[in-house]
Amino acid sequence: MAKGREGQEKPQRGPGKVKASGIPLNLQLIATLFVLLAIGISVVAFATKELIWNYTVNRIDSQLSSQAQLILNNVEPFSSKSAALPTDYFLQIRNDQGDILSTPLIPMMDGGAESVPKLAPSGSLGDLEFGVPATVAPQVVSRGSSASSYKEVRADWRVLKLHWYQSGTGQSGILYIGLSLYNAQETAWMVIYYFIIVGIIIILIVLIIGSLIISRTLRPLKQIEKIAANIANGDLSQRIPVLPESTEIGSLASSLNIMLSKIEKSFKAQKETNEQMKQFISDASHELRTPLSAIRAYAELYKMEREEGEDLEKADEIVERIGASSARMTELVTDLLSLARLDEGRGIDLTQSVELDSLILDSVEDLMVLDPQRKVAMGTLEFLPGFAACKDPDPLASCTRFVPGELPQITTYGDATRLREVFTNLVGNIHKYTPADCPVEISLSSVSADISFADCRELGSSKTPLEAFCAAVQRSMRGKEGLPYALITVCDHGPGMTPDSIGRIFERFYTFDPSRTRKKSGTGLGMAIVKAIIASHSGFICARHTPGGGLTIVAAIPIAGSPLPAPPGKGSGEEKG
Repeated sequence: MAKGREGQEKPQRGPGKVKASGIPLNLQLIATLFVLLAIGISVVAFATKELIWNYTVNRIDSQLSSQAQLILNNVEPFSSKSAALPTDYFLQIRNDQGDILSTPLIPMMDGGAESVPKLAPSGSLGDLEFGVPATVAPQVVSRGSSASSYKEVRADWRVLKLHWYQSGTGQSGILYIGLSLYNAQETAWMVIYYFIIVGIIIILIVLIIGSLIISRTLRPLKQIEKIAANIANGDLSQRIPVLPESTEIGSLASSLNIMLSKIEKSFKAQKETNEQMKQFISDASHELRTPLSAIRAYAELYKMEREEGEDLEKADEIVERIGASSARMTELVTDLLSLARLDEGRGIDLTQSVELDSLILDSVEDLMVLDPQRKVAMGTLEFLPGFAACKDPDPLASCTRFVPGELPQITTYGDATRLREVFTNLVGNIHKYTPADCPVEISLSSVSADISFADCRELGSSKTPLEAFCAAVQRSMRGKEGLPYALITVCDHGPGMTPDSIGRIFERFYTFDPSRTRKKSGTGLGMAIVKAIIASHSGFICARHTPGGGLTIVAAIPIAGSPLPAPPGKGSGEEKG
């Protein structure tokens, strides 16, 4: 035979790979159920047949033994009979040499059929043991005329071989007594027959009921299959119906739902990140183009003025404007670089011991220097007795009150420089966007919340972070274990912002009043940087409308007894270079 091409080998199946079957799971289960039922019923049928057979044979052996004793006591009357009597027993009398003396009993069968045990020929002793019943093949004398007699003559015999002795005459010999096993065999096979009929009925009933149960049981898997198809088509909002987790399918459904939630969240986050990146690039390009265009225009104007040489003072003014535009562009680039580092988890050191109350006091002093006439009250938030059971969407506003006093001393791990930047931005916004005579309340409190640091960080990307955090505080107050957090509020009573603007305050390049922002030399990145810093500390920050008018900023930062884990990204710590 021609050999195949060299260098080609059949692909080997890996040790962990299993050949997939093209048969649906429900058909596999039904087929398995059918095979197990058939095997079980067959085993029971043949076991029952053997039990009945053994019982019947033992009964025949007992009958042979009892009848043999009667015959041994009356050998002469039986041996004198010259014609077969109507009986079910076979009896043959021989002498000690095995010669047949007489066969007084031969069973009479239907249709003239006649059958006897196939014994040793006359004159032979044979190999049957004395006193031990044995099964002997039949010797058909006449088949008869009916089908039933034909079966009967072909049935085996149960034969007992004994010694006989006649005390009156002193004669002795061998006696064979036997009974046909036809009835026993018919009974045993009748049991098999009925078991087959009943077994088929049972199998059909069980398969029908089993098919319904299997279909109902596998219905959740069908739903999972449909949901998986919808997910493959891009619909990540699909969820599997909730089932008891004590079942395998329920546990699978719960795990898949958790996985789908995480996948959907990841896709949404990726989509939002891509949209933010596009918007960021567009806004950054726009913001950078403005000072660059101004610098270019002022540079050309300066060149014209210098060439004409008529108004040097105007040329110097143009140079100052070029410097101002360059400074604005430098500030913008610095903020962009800071945000990029924070997004990557760089530019922050979370191993420093930070006194939050000292940072807040330093920022308040800066505000007092900028606005000497402004009233700034410091203190803590007091939780009212009904806070733990408060059903208000924002229980922090309805079930707490500001208590003036000294700030509590709270020390945690974090980046002191970055956190100082947070408070500087917050008080700086108050200075920029609220009247100088507008009062301000700043609070610092220690609270316990039933939420992990990682989950608290995730609250920053949700639509209702404060509500979720308040719910965690309520759970902790009702007896559940919680983790310590520093809760910071900065509340002003200025003109405030519209609800839409409050929801967008932490967006990059978002300005509620662009003209005023330009006047105050803002880049629109300050609050975005604040949010990124707080998130790097596994906390969250959000804005709220102040009752009576104004804006309230609420932030929560973990009070960690050891350095916080580095935020997601390339690592922590300032870049070297």
